[in-house]
Amino acid sequence: MTAYHWKLCAALLAGIVFFPLPAAAEPSYSTAESATDPNFVAARKAIDAKDWKKAIEMLDKVQLVGNNGKRNARLSADVFNLLGFAYRQSGNYDEAFRHYKEALRIDAWHLGTHAYIGEAYLKTNNLPKAEEHLAELRRLCGERCEEYRKLAQEVAAYRNMRVTETQTR
Repeated sequence: MTAYHWKLCAALLAGIVFFPLPAAAEPSYSTAESATDPNFVAARKAIDAKDWKKAIEMLDKVQLVGNNGKRNARLSADVFNLLGFAYRQSGNYDEAFRHYKEALRIDAWHLGTHAYIGEAYLKTNNLPKAEEHLAELRRLCGERCEEYRKLAQEVAAYRNMRVTETQTR
């Protein structure tokens, strides 16, 4: 290798060390767009009131395409996550899973969806799938984020319930 090549390698290495390439960008979790959609606002109120039918009706009306004609991925993931939540709360797990999976297809980083789908898997006695989403939350945000801690508590409670059930048989 010539002196020129050594200098080139050193320069390239220095560029990597001093100017590392950015990691994969984390998505923005701004929901400013949702605050302006009256259907989204009404859906949130219906969710707060535990009126699942109304929440689903209003979420189905949310405008997912912006004025520029492009789909708003962040808002779309939020809407599909909340649709999943409302369907789960109303007892329709098939629709809940369908909407949660769509939210994750749009935004694989959506922490709320990972937490909610994990809870849904526990409600349908699928601990391995709930643990998959718990592991994904650990990877995405660590063990200190609220979504991870909440799902971890629910998984632990589920395990304890199962142990208690088998001991009483």
